[in-house]
Amino acid sequence: LSMVKAKALAALKQIAKGQTNQPTQHELNELRIAQTALQGTGVGLVDAINEYRQAKQSMPHGTLMEAAKAWTENHADVKPISFKDAAAEFIRFRNNRVSERMAYEDTLNMNRFCEAFTIDVLDLTKAAIEAFFDGQAKLTAKTRNHRRQTLAQFLAWCITRDYLAPTHRLGEVLGREAVNDPPPKILTPTQFEKLLNAAPTKLLPIIALGGFTGARRSEILRLHWRHVWSVEGHIELEAHLTKTKQRRLIKMQPALNKWLQPWRHKNGALWEGTEGQFDYAFRKLMSGDNNLRGKNLLRHSYASYRLAETQNAPRTALEM
Repeated sequence: LSMVKAKALAALKQIAKGQTNQPTQHELNELRIAQTALQGTGVGLVDAINEYRQAKQSMPHGTLMEAAKAWTENHADVKPISFKDAAAEFIRFRNNRVSERMAYEDTLNMNRFCEAFTIDVLDLTKAAIEAFFDGQAKLTAKTRNHRRQTLAQFLAWCITRDYLAPTHRLGEVLGREAVNDPPPKILTPTQFEKLLNAAPTKLLPIIALGGFTGARRSEILRLHWRHVWSVEGHIELEAHLTKTKQRRLIKMQPALNKWLQPWRHKNGALWEGTEGQFDYAFRKLMSGDNNLRGKNLLRHSYASYRLAETQNAPRTALEM
């Protein structure tokens, strides 16, 4: 009995000093109140405490009520959908509005994002996006910017579908980075003249159009002769022919008009072969005696000379 009294006395002294693991009556009352408050929520006291602790670690400043309010503002009207399903829907949307090549590039980029983001769209975070692009460090800045652009377009589309709140702010980590690529190589007038004179008959109109309009090669290869002659003084690029799916008129330069006169009454497609066949013929023409390289050499050359002529960058960009 004396031993029991001694242990009880020691316990009382520890309680008085706050050095005991035994709960006080006040603490027991608080536990009962907490359990009562959680009734009907389906959450146990331990789970509630752990969730609160984790939330406070993520948001040490501010109250959980502020976090709940922010969550409600950003998620109340948002429809939950997996990133993969939303991406598939976005690709179908883009296929009907952009060129086949651009739609293909969008598909490749979205497939990369789907591998990285196996979550719902509304759970996407800035940290996840930054981690993705940190893993793209070996790519060129230009390539990373193209992928940022695709993701930014996807996020904007998600807002229209109510898959993301307009206030999501994910785009803040999608700013373009500086591209320090060397300036593109261009043809001298002598080189261009030599290229035109060396071009075989079936290739000559396309070389002339590329060098005197700066149009994309893929757009030129889709042209029919009616697009060249139907609008006086201009070449018509119908919406389905362009990368952006927007109709565009290109001014017919006097030099181009003269080079194309032998085809003034020609009908049908400018290039009747495949794009691969054109690539082979163009590379063959560029190499050899011409000793030239560059898939976009004609477009880059036109842009440089036209800008020097107009001294107007927005106008030149619009024309191209």
